[in-house]
Amino acid sequence: MKIVIMRHGEAVASASSDRQRALTARGMQQAAAAGLCLSQQGLLFSKILASPYLRTQQTADQLLAHFPSCRKITLNLLEPESRPSEVVDAIGRFSEDTLLVVTHQPLIGDLVASLCSQRVAMSPASMALLDAPVVAAGCAELLWLRHAPLFERE
Repeated sequence: MKIVIMRHGEAVASASSDRQRALTARGMQQAAAAGLCLSQQGLLFSKILASPYLRTQQTADQLLAHFPSCRKITLNLLEPESRPSEVVDAIGRFSEDTLLVVTHQPLIGDLVASLCSQRVAMSPASMALLDAPVVAAGCAELLWLRHAPLFERE
């Protein structure tokens, strides 16, 4: 299974609640550019999993413009303070070959570290492509890491 784990685009510093923090104009551009980058890589997603927070929903909506046959699923489990082990279990229940997961720090860093036993820096709109023959802790390989705004391969 291929999994792209992405951090939402740049968000405003404050709002009435953390859940309501929206993407900035730059964050919208980052999300759209990430969608273009992924589509140019030839990756096809049947589902985008996103947290219920406004900024991840907005990021997912920008990504959907590049994957019109894809379906967005909102998972409360993808909130910032969720336990990576529970998210790994949830991802493992999807049988698709390729998933796109949009979430937050600190969860995203912990999730990538859990799956591939490698800690990586994930700034806004950063993406990690993992190959997980088995979706379980330590069983994935980090294939690449890309960061906004250029999304050049690391």
